[in-house]
Amino acid sequence: MAFYHFTDLIKEHPYYKSVSFKVKRLDGKFSHGCLFTLCDKITIEERKRLAEFDNVKMFASQSMYAPEQIHSAIFIGKSAINGRF
Repeated sequence: MAFYHFTDLIKEHPYYKSVSFKVKRLDGKFSHGCLFTLCDKITIEERKRLAEFDNVKMFASQSMYAPEQIHSAIFIGKSAINGRF
């Protein structure tokens, strides 16, 4: 079981916003963690690599007042999300 950590994130991507967040797991429970809105966009190769981690989920962040501005967002959970415990 591979986990991605905040220290890995800050080495690879600058972020400008973080919020406490929770994601519903496959078993119906919630994984609590943090959602980081990145300053740069994630490439396809990075998406594939991040998808291998058990506690990562990727999102797109869009501003309500500037919908043309879309940023990548990464959720890093404290527990596994995808069901492999």
